[in-house]
Amino acid sequence: MFKNAVKVALRNMKRQKGYSLINILGLAVGMACCILILLWVQDELSYDRFHENSKCIYRVAIQQDLQDGTNRYAITPAPLAPALKETYPEITDASRVYKLQSVVRYKEAQFREDYIMTDPSFLKMFTFPLIKGDLNTVLNNPSSIVITQEIAEKYFGKEEPLGKTLNIHNTFDLIVTGVLKNIPHNSHLKFNLIIPFVLAKKLGSSLNSWHEYQYYTYVQLGKGTTASQVNKKIKNIVAKIDPNTSSKPYLQSLTKIHLHSDAKYDIEGRGDIRYVYIFTVIALFVLLIACINYMNLSTARSTNRAKEIGVRKVVGASQTNIMHQFFGESVIVAFVALIIAVFMIEFFLPFFNNLSGKQLSLEDIGSIGILVRLFCVALITGIISGSYPAVLLSSFRPVRILKSTLAIGSRGATFRKALVVVQFSLSIMLLLGAGIVHKQLNYIQNKKLGFDKDHLLYVPLVSQTDTQAYYSFKNELKQNAKILGVTASDRILTNIDSKTSNIHWEGKNPDETIYLYRYIVDFDFIETLKMELVEGRRFSPEFPTDLTKAFIVNQEVVKLMGIEKAADKRLKFWGIDGTIIGVVKNFHFKPLQNIIEPIAMLVFPKYLRYVYIRIQPQDISSTLAFIKKTWKKFYPYSLFEYEFLDDNFGAMYKTEQRMGNILNCFSVLGILVACLGLFGLVAFTAEQRTKEIGIRKVLGASVPGLVLLLSKEFIRWVFIANVIAWPIAYFAMNRWLQNFAYRINIGWGVFVTAALFALGIALFTVGFQSAKAALANPSDALRYE
Repeated sequence: MFKNAVKVALRNMKRQKGYSLINILGLAVGMACCILILLWVQDELSYDRFHENSKCIYRVAIQQDLQDGTNRYAITPAPLAPALKETYPEITDASRVYKLQSVVRYKEAQFREDYIMTDPSFLKMFTFPLIKGDLNTVLNNPSSIVITQEIAEKYFGKEEPLGKTLNIHNTFDLIVTGVLKNIPHNSHLKFNLIIPFVLAKKLGSSLNSWHEYQYYTYVQLGKGTTASQVNKKIKNIVAKIDPNTSSKPYLQSLTKIHLHSDAKYDIEGRGDIRYVYIFTVIALFVLLIACINYMNLSTARSTNRAKEIGVRKVVGASQTNIMHQFFGESVIVAFVALIIAVFMIEFFLPFFNNLSGKQLSLEDIGSIGILVRLFCVALITGIISGSYPAVLLSSFRPVRILKSTLAIGSRGATFRKALVVVQFSLSIMLLLGAGIVHKQLNYIQNKKLGFDKDHLLYVPLVSQTDTQAYYSFKNELKQNAKILGVTASDRILTNIDSKTSNIHWEGKNPDETIYLYRYIVDFDFIETLKMELVEGRRFSPEFPTDLTKAFIVNQEVVKLMGIEKAADKRLKFWGIDGTIIGVVKNFHFKPLQNIIEPIAMLVFPKYLRYVYIRIQPQDISSTLAFIKKTWKKFYPYSLFEYEFLDDNFGAMYKTEQRMGNILNCFSVLGILVACLGLFGLVAFTAEQRTKEIGIRKVLGASVPGLVLLLSKEFIRWVFIANVIAWPIAYFAMNRWLQNFAYRINIGWGVFVTAALFALGIALFTVGFQSAKAALANPSDALRYE
């Protein structure tokens, strides 16, 4: 039976080349999309599972139950990790991670690198294998540094890296004591170097403060211990030490951090399980659209198989035998499509990697797990696409078929119409999703942020302790007329993560816990960033107290204080008993998924780490050349690097941008596959009505009239598909928009645009084939059959 099914399937493909091509191409595109998404999903789900102790390692996050809701944060105080290990025997090990970036120098070579400060226990908890060095001692010495293979080759080439000295921050001279294998791409922790955590103190961090939240804490639980057991015990550990806080630690499974964490200020590049679901649904949509093509064309062309079915039944074939025959044919077609799909993937994989930001390769397809999934995809595709044709065609009665009394071609017409409506409904949903994502991204990228980010670049300072070099550099830059302002801060504006609850003002409820973000700036920060001052004055070197006892806050702080005017009010914050000298209009320093939170700015020159330079939009290249030349004058041995702030803000929405790009791509593919099937159906309809078209032309029917006759029914189906797709897409995308604190209103425009696009593509497809039939010679039509 299998041999016969293969033979019949190949004969039908050869006999009906055009329809077979449409079927196979549609299925191939659908399966290629599905397989690409399968690879993407597998990569997302694999994060951090390579660690030997992955099931026992947890990250400690903080939950704060406030009056206006619950907040969760990935950052914790520095003393939390040692306190947890000492207090709870269920926690067998703990480690802190402080992620930073700095210029690293070896002789003449210098590059900016991501690195972490951590405890010696880190490499024992996590599986980042050492190629060189002793796991038990590599981080014991405060002057040690551990590097990856990539860094070893980058700085030392073929030289022996152990014992070599690297300079970091222009502050630390550290000796290489170990070399790690390169960090896997599917690790939520990404870094190039590791240095001892104790050195954080030299960078101005307070390692004993329970009020500073800027470190990641990881713990390893003993065998037989569950996270829920530990969560009950640790939730009050911070409150016992600081009764004024509402912070409650809880554990996050290591393997769920990448996709399931909802904590703020997480590691950059975190994924989202919702996008895994969304992309999976998209892939299934495109695959289902392709399967519907096969169903429609197979049932529509059932006339050509009618006598074959009749003869098979007369000679003894049962309905089950015939169903097996047609299922076998559809599965064979699906496997042929699978082979083509694999070639498509090979061709389009670099484009998809660029689109999704992944590093997927065809080697992933070679694994047993993926091969099994590919087999299942082809098998399921064949069964789904062949299900209705098999059931319909096997139900034909041989007597009526052989007597030619069965109108086979029209049988199942209603179901075919429903399938076309489903096809276009799915395609239009994808189009609407892509349109709304694009509209939201355009909104957040153009929304006023409370400051001017255009033509504003920032340069990381070599050393935050060398304030004299910074001010000399700044003063010389300001001599150039093309430079409109120079200032500095301790953090990039998109990465303000230091907050404290140790806040007091007159009239504050002592039982209320308030968290305030801290931002250290230079005197002319407000002017350079063009923030709007709504009350009071700016920082000024003319007031000596501005260096020690002055704050500028945003409007959210004033709202928290419950007063109308905050200028000249006393505020105790970050150990400083000072005065609020000004209030700026609220500004965004986090992605627009988050509401604007209260923040206080203060001047502390020794903590400045990033220089902001506002330049004129004309002749940017020569201005940059001048900045670089001036930099080399004051920092002759240091790397000059810069980035524009608007690019940095754009990077915050990288995940959404990738989602939008993938939606755009797959929505176009979906509607093209749907139109491919529509093209086949129109061709079949025109073929069935060949004689009718000839007679109408002889009787005087015009070509436009015939095109309208053949097209209007199909266009009606697409119109119905819009009516069905609109409310479903509105509900789904409205749910997605709830992730943004600041979002668009879904207007009619995007729905009308999607409808016109779908109708236009369908009309072109139907009109082309209809015009071809209408322009045919009527004498040929009347000689038909």
